[in-house]
Amino acid sequence: MGGSQFEQKHFQLHDIKETLDEITRDHRLRKPGDKDQWGYELEKYPEDLLEAFDVTSDLLSITELMVQRIDYLISQGSDAESYRERVKEDLVELRKNRTDCKTDLGVKFINLILKPFINRSSK
Repeated sequence: MGGSQFEQKHFQLHDIKETLDEITRDHRLRKPGDKDQWGYELEKYPEDLLEAFDVTSDLLSITELMVQRIDYLISQGSDAESYRERVKEDLVELRKNRTDCKTDLGVKFINLILKPFINRSSK
């Protein structure tokens, strides 16, 4: 086939994730009374919201990976078996890398996605 079925839009998911991570990091570093460049007091989001942002970031990482792999399968004419192997390897690596997958919930989602791949290889 050739080309990209999804027009490489997984990069947009990556950009959103990076921006969300930056916002979350900035809010965690804020102290009461911090001001912006115009002298207005900066809001600091509560930790429960920042934790929700972390989960969202994990889901974006997983979604980016899956969309990229599906796009490659559809667009490059790769076979189903190599798709399975690549997805399994990528998800296992993502699960290990706690920079891109920060939360226990993110790891649980990865395990849910991996389950059919692991079950298939154990048959």
